This record gives sequence, structure tokens and C-alpha cells, in this order.
Amino acid sequence: MRPLTAGAKLALIKRSKSGEKVAHLCREAGISRKTFYSWLNKHKSSRPNLVSNALSDKRFKNKTSVTLMHPKDRLLVVNSGLAGDESVASVCRRFGICRKTYYKWLRRYQTMDEKGLEDQRPKAEAHYKFVPEDKKQLVIAAVAANPKASVRTLHGQLSDQIGYHGIQKVLERERLNTLYMRQQFAEKYVGEPKVKVNVAPAYVPVMPLYRLRMLLAPFVTVPKLLFTDPKAAIPSLALLLVPLLLAGFFIRIIFSASTGSPIGLFFASVALVFGTFFFIYSMKYYITILMVLRLAQTGANAPDSSKLKVQNSKLGKILSKLGITIRDRDGRVNPL
Repeated sequence: MRPLTAGAKLALIKRSKSGEKVAHLCREAGISRKTFYSWLNKHKSSRPNLVSNALSDKRFKNKTSVTLMHPKDRLLVVNSGLAGDESVASVCRRFGICRKTYYKWLRRYQTMDEKGLEDQRPKAEAHYKFVPEDKKQLVIAAVAANPKASVRTLHGQLSDQIGYHGIQKVLERERLNTLYMRQQFAEKYVGEPKVKVNVAPAYVPVMPLYRLRMLLAPFVTVPKLLFTDPKAAIPSLALLLVPLLLAGFFIRIIFSASTGSPIGLFFASVALVFGTFFFIYSMKYYITILMVLRLAQTGANAPDSSKLKVQNSKLGKILSKLGITIRDRDGRVNPL
């Protein structure tokens, strides 16, 4: 049966006062006489303007949730009251607040400006019941060491660090509030190492400042010399620009070639440059062979005087410095 409204209850009470039997009214409404007489007692004990509220069924009333207003909305409320266009009571009715709340916001606004209209409730680390990370780790370590310990046992161990309620909240947040969960956690728990090993940071190569200055010095010094000493600056500028112009001209020739791929010509040019350096490096072997052959041609059958000349010549001194023996055991020149 659906609950009766306050108006229907009041109509039944008025009909009983007009002379109708209570039993007949109760059968018609589907209620017991005890319920009807309880309504009648509420009607007699209430004021005329509060009868409807007293007879209403409070079990099925919608619960109103209090929503916090945004600081900008609170500022609008305060400014509406300070404007003077309407009274404080009408402003409070329009925004659904009481005058006590309005005057509280007004005092905060007058003392702290707009910051006073923000929510003053402490949150997170500012709350007096906040559990810091170090104390949280103490509780977790104690649970890992003895997972069968109850909250009371843990509080006995950590009473000087954290309270009973704080331990309960830590266990609830970490999902360790049952024995099975604590045992599963203790099997997988790995504590922090007692000795912290300092790991060297990854090496990042950085060009020294003096080398960077040496690379950039010609590009900074030569332009200054053009104004201070043009005669000395022109040769330096030529030595600086000629390699750059040659490189740019060479790259232009490669990419402007009508035959072949520019990419292929570029890599072929790179191979040619490296081959040139290799050829220059291999020249010392060619020169050494020519020196040995020259010595073998002129000094193998030469007389003793010519042998001494070969030994004391620049070629002989160079060969001796290189570790090449000029004379063998018999005193003859050994070019090999």
C-alpha cells in the first residue's frame, strides 16, 4: 500500500471529528486504528501551521544533499548583498543559504579578500589526521614482518609513531585489512635495501669549452681584423673562405650533374676523399722501398770509402734511426 499524504490524513481526521466512525474510516483507508489514533495525537499536539509537516511521512522524504558553492559563486552572493539593491534576506533566499552563512562569508571577504571565500577545510597533507609516507612505510614493514599481527598488536609496536585509527586507515587503503591479504603481501614484500648503492650517472659527452672556442675563433677574429688591420686580415680571410668555397663548389657540381644519381655521386666523392688520405698514408711505404732499392743499387758493391759515405750520409742516418742495419757482419752494406 502506498503511504498516504499529509492532506489525506488530515481529511480522515476531519471526517472523524464530523461524526463518522473510526472503524469505518480505517477499513476504507486500509489502516489500523492504532495508526489513525497516532495521527490524531500528532494533530492535537501540533500547531495549526505545522500540522501538515507533522503528518507527513518522513521515511520517504528525499534526502537533500548539501553542495558546496564555488568561491566565485560565493563572491557573487557577497557582492549582491553589498550592492544594496536587495536585502540580505532576499539574497539568501535566492541563493538558498542562511543569513548566518552569508555574514560568515562577508567577514572572511572583508578580512582576507577573495581568498577568504575559498574552502577552509584542510585537505591532504594539511589535514591534522594525515599519515605521512614514513609512518605509512613503518606500518607496511611491520605487517610484512608479522602478517598475523592484529591492529591492536601493531598499535602496541608503533604507538609512539601512529595511532590506532591511523593504522586501521593505512591497512584499509593498502588493502591489508584481512589476514589472507596480509599473508599474500608478506610473501611478495621486498624491503628497501639497508645500504644504498650510489649508481654513477650515465656519461654524456660534452665538448670542452676551450675546443669550442678554438673552432669558433677564426670566424670571430678574422671579421675583427678587417676593421683593425685589413692587410693582415685579407690573407687570413682567404685561407678561411677558400676551403669553404671549394667544398660548396664541389657539392654544387655533384648535385647539378646531369648524369647519374646525386646520392651516388655524393658517396663516390666521399670514397674518393678517404682513398686520397689512404694513398697519402701509404706513400711512406713507397718512399721506404725506393730508399732501400737506391741504397742496394749504389752501396752493395761499392768500395770502403763509398761505404763510409753511404753510412755517414743523411740516408744512412735516417735508416739507422728507423732500425735498418746498414752493415752486416762482414762489413758490407746490407740494404735489406
